[in-house]
Amino acid sequence: MWHSGRCAFLLALAALVFVGPGTAHAAMEGGSGARLSGADAPLWWFGFQLRAVTDGAAPALASDTMDAYKDLDSMHFDWGGGLAFPLALNLYRGLGMRVLLALTYSGDPPFDKAVAQISFLEQQESGAWSDRQYRTRPAFFVAGALATDVQYMFPLLFGAVKPYLGVGPGLYLNYVFTDITEDEYVLLANEYNDPNDDNNIDPYSVGLEPGFNSYLGLNFLVSGGMHLNFEVQYDLARFDEAPLLKATDEADARRAAYTYSVVTISTGLIFNF
Repeated sequence: MWHSGRCAFLLALAALVFVGPGTAHAAMEGGSGARLSGADAPLWWFGFQLRAVTDGAAPALASDTMDAYKDLDSMHFDWGGGLAFPLALNLYRGLGMRVLLALTYSGDPPFDKAVAQISFLEQQESGAWSDRQYRTRPAFFVAGALATDVQYMFPLLFGAVKPYLGVGPGLYLNYVFTDITEDEYVLLANEYNDPNDDNNIDPYSVGLEPGFNSYLGLNFLVSGGMHLNFEVQYDLARFDEAPLLKATDEADARRAAYTYSVVTISTGLIFNF
């Protein structure tokens, strides 16, 4: 009995020496090298994601503008789509960092109409500018984001499934393009626009603000280092009131403040190496 036990011990020791502790551990667990965790896990993860953005803007009005907008449609994005490129680095036993660059679009076409809240001074018959008007107008949104997160990838204890989560700050660049109608013709009557051109880019706003994001995802091993990825992400940022660029200067046109609060559902391919 003792002789058999000693032989088994020596065989196990030889496996550790000649095969390597990580591989020997995987063999004892009945798995392959893909089941390695901790320091043996792949260092880099990179890929792309196709994104579906849910309805997610809300007005963030000050007390003096709350009443002015109360009978108008709320500012919102509706559904949208986009593309993201995540790059993650595993630093120690699943704990690491991720940088994500994303671009999304919402509005009509091809999605549902989005709505923007704007205000401007009305020109009187005398030529004076007074009586601020508050309107909601169809719009479309183009949003860019750069997020840097702390990420944790759970050890590969689920076979081909690798869950992960993360949280961190983000920097958000949002363009809000408004669809100006004849009622706001005064905003187009300037050197920056051609009201008779159907392809004229109407007055728009630009906002760059810091924010916050968190996410939860799953990577499903397909083959080698390629994984099918599914992820849900939440982004939050507050955009202050901003001027409408290309609008007539005297009109003092503005886009209302709003909260950028969106849930994104993504799928794509992630590669590790």
